[in-house]
Amino acid sequence: MPRRAPLLPPSMTTFRSKKTRSSVHLGRVRKLPCLVCGSPGPNHAHHIQFAEHRGLSQKVGDQWTVPLCGMCHHELHNTGEGEKLFWAFNGVDAVEVAKDLWSKSNAEAEASNEHQNI
Repeated sequence: MPRRAPLLPPSMTTFRSKKTRSSVHLGRVRKLPCLVCGSPGPNHAHHIQFAEHRGLSQKVGDQWTVPLCGMCHHELHNTGEGEKLFWAFNGVDAVEVAKDLWSKSNAEAEASNEHQNI
């Protein structure tokens, strides 16, 4: 007996987690110097597009953000090479930087919550 195709494609039946959103973390990232040129903040909080699965026209979670000045952010989005090559050309491991910033942001949030609860 031939196997029947599922009624829904796998992409519609797979559970997808919600994206992490944190305006506090984005505010902290914006205050940092640009990763590429070192321009002091305030800067843009760039969402690393390849760091997490995302749907069409959706951003990745806020834990995947790094600081970029306006010029470098514009260059990243308008370069023909793509984002992975942009980071490689500039010698930056943006995913590792984003992980580090997120862990520091969480540590600061936990510390401030502890102080508020005392």
